[in-house]
Amino acid sequence: MPVIDEIVKHIKETTFEDIPQETVEKQKDLLIDTIGVALGGAKAPGVREVINLLKGMGGKKEATILVDGGKVPSVHAAMANSLMAHSLDFDDMHEKAGIHANVSVIPTALAMAESVGGVDGKTFLTAIILGVDLVCRMGLAIPLSRGWHATTTFGIFGAAASSSKILGLNEEKMANALGIAYCQSSGNRQGRLEGVLTKRLQPALASKAGLFSSLLASQGITGPREIFEGDWGMLRLYGDPQYSRKKEKIIESLTRDLGKTFLGDQLSIKPFPSCKATHTSIDAVLNLLKQNRIRPE
Repeated sequence: MPVIDEIVKHIKETTFEDIPQETVEKQKDLLIDTIGVALGGAKAPGVREVINLLKGMGGKKEATILVDGGKVPSVHAAMANSLMAHSLDFDDMHEKAGIHANVSVIPTALAMAESVGGVDGKTFLTAIILGVDLVCRMGLAIPLSRGWHATTTFGIFGAAASSSKILGLNEEKMANALGIAYCQSSGNRQGRLEGVLTKRLQPALASKAGLFSSLLASQGITGPREIFEGDWGMLRLYGDPQYSRKKEKIIESLTRDLGKTFLGDQLSIKPFPSCKATHTSIDAVLNLLKQNRIRPE
């Protein structure tokens, strides 16, 4: 049985009542944090230009662009809001996995929920928690080759999972949504090396594509099932070519304690408004200031 079937069954059958209260409270904090950093990023370079472009495309007014207030198709709202949330690199972090987990999931869930209408808070939070858990599991379990941008590469799957949950897809269509997401899973670090705007754009593209994947699946479009373990699945194509020696261990870690442990609990909200890679240096300087009589001059 493809591993995706076990994951999809878990996502489909999990209810709000199955999730520990501490996980729910942690996700509420992460939801507030993500919206907060999105508001902070609303005026970052590149954001207004993308919003203007998306609004200029027209289409059904399904979901709201934060701060701007305009309504656009759900896929465009997901993209715009995700771009805001990642534009300043202030969003949450899973240190061990090296990923920002909520940035592609929450904007997608917001857009899908508004588009569908009538979605209550329990359903909304459940969808986010499950999507974030999947992103973190992939980040911890799957060894990508150098150069991939894991936040984007894995984020699309969390976006597809959360939007499929809100859309109420059955297990077959949800598996198709994740398979369609795999066909679009991308993201690289070259833009980060060159300091260009695609660094902040990539999670937004994952958010948009994840939502679109669930919409395509809802219309009967099919996707591959062995997206992890197949001959050209992610483990072999995106990671170690010798994955066959590690496949069983990777698959086991991907589904370990599924439904018992929710890995979004391991995410941290940044204490300083900057990329997490700078935080050790900031801490070191602050400690030096406390321990020594260092004056600005």
